[in-house]
Amino acid sequence: MARLSDPIDARCVTGTLLHLRGVDRARAARISGCFGCTGCSNTAVAAGTGTVLARSVLVQRHASRGTESDGRDLRVNLLIGIVGVGLTDRTDLFVAQPLVDTRLRLTAANGQRVERGARGLGDPRVFLNHVWLQRDGPSGKLDVNATFGARVPLGVSGAEDDFGRVPEALQPGGGSWGFFVGSGLTWRGSGRQFDMELRHGRNLTNDGFRLGATTTLDTSLQWSLRGETWAGARWMGLLELNAQHVAPNERTGLRLDDTGGTRLLLSPGVQTLSRHGILDVLVQIPILNDVRGHGLHEDLTLRLGYRRRF
Repeated sequence: MARLSDPIDARCVTGTLLHLRGVDRARAARISGCFGCTGCSNTAVAAGTGTVLARSVLVQRHASRGTESDGRDLRVNLLIGIVGVGLTDRTDLFVAQPLVDTRLRLTAANGQRVERGARGLGDPRVFLNHVWLQRDGPSGKLDVNATFGARVPLGVSGAEDDFGRVPEALQPGGGSWGFFVGSGLTWRGSGRQFDMELRHGRNLTNDGFRLGATTTLDTSLQWSLRGETWAGARWMGLLELNAQHVAPNERTGLRLDDTGGTRLLLSPGVQTLSRHGILDVLVQIPILNDVRGHGLHEDLTLRLGYRRRF
């Protein structure tokens, strides 16, 4: 019994093209570039020296296997706070802190349905985005970046419930250090933006247990929609494709059955943009659930986000 991946990672910081009244398009793209949609494609656009960005994200995830009466049903709720600051014109520093609530319903050995889980602070993520290539062309602008970061084991990792210590897969925190690297690109044109990122993360061992390594490839297309809403806000369309492969978890060096696998998610969404910030919603729909053994299958995931620049 183990989660397919960490419930939060740095990919919650993503990119979009922003059009706001009174803000030129080049500057607007830099404002929103580091804090875009609620999906998973990290942007390659830098925020700019001294720019501070704040964001909150609510994620509701559902995974299951088997029937309602005798299967397993996992629900994870996340509230994520993210703060970023532009250190230079090309380098940004981010800190992401999640509040995690995990609930797993399953059938116990005596045939009764029980619920296990925990609630508390997850492990914070600290990471740097550095733009190492910028190119302007007749049809748009291209930015390419590199990302380096770590998951710091400060979250709750020893929670207990009525049945004893909660399994590692349901703990809000991982209990060990994790490290990740990645590279992405962003192309921005007239009313459109395309993002792509490849990322790989590994975890250290905590008391003989280690979460499997994660590799992700995310792509995102955003485009301006016609029409305006109340107070001059504008609509943006969003479509993402999120691929993730997770290696099996390990205990004392041995791979655990029913953990790890590959999933592919199609993620449509919309954004409302105004001077006061950006409000967005995205639904992640599984189109591939290739899990090992009797691992859980991803169901729908809902993401809501709000962010603004200071």
